[in-house]
Amino acid sequence: MRSICGRLQRLYGASAMLDTLRGDVYIRNTSTTPKLDLRFAAASCCRQAWEGRTMSLNEHLAEAPDHRRKVREGMIVRSKEALEPGLSIFKLGHRFDRKRRQNDEQVISSPWWFTEATVESITRAAQNANENLADVFRRFGAVAKRWGGSGDLIVKARIGAPVIAYIGPGVIKDFRGDEDKESDNTWDMPLWVPSPNIAQLYIPFTPVKDPSSSIASAALRDVYIVPIDKWDESYIRGNPNPKWRLW
Repeated sequence: MRSICGRLQRLYGASAMLDTLRGDVYIRNTSTTPKLDLRFAAASCCRQAWEGRTMSLNEHLAEAPDHRRKVREGMIVRSKEALEPGLSIFKLGHRFDRKRRQNDEQVISSPWWFTEATVESITRAAQNANENLADVFRRFGAVAKRWGGSGDLIVKARIGAPVIAYIGPGVIKDFRGDEDKESDNTWDMPLWVPSPNIAQLYIPFTPVKDPSSSIASAALRDVYIVPIDKWDESYIRGNPNPKWRLW
């Protein structure tokens, strides 16, 4: 419990005080004022640890109506699971969202991820067909160019604290009525039918309406952000080149 609460205290600039008689948790502001969602996450996590129960760090986000709606728009949800520490996850990252440059925390806080087995399938498919890796990532994940993400990074991270993830294949995307809106930079397949055998992970790290409040740094360990054109030469024996390590 001390390690969990201590981590949250350091990250969010707050002190968690346990009332040992009732098991209640209070948050006292120190150097900074954490946002409400982060206070809630810290307090809930510490309370569950005090009571001897495991709570996922993002449980309050996973149950939020905005996230429940967003995940249904992009995924056929097969299950909702608590991912345990130690699991490696991967994503197609975007340094630019349309013309806006994203910092590292914004890159890793996007909720859409893949398992390691899926990434191995993607890289193998790209190599066998001699295709661009970014294009194969987009096809497997139904990540349309018209949505503005640059798709120029691969992120690898390890789950460091239990988090809730929605799991399932992507939904069909039909762009056949939008051909007149496309350009060379936004062309997508007219009809995207993701493989039913490829599972995506939807892991909420931020409130939908306040993406600046991220718990990704508390939930993830061993984070690497690798330029996608460097991935094949960097990913050796399970880890990218250390120079791409974020923390």
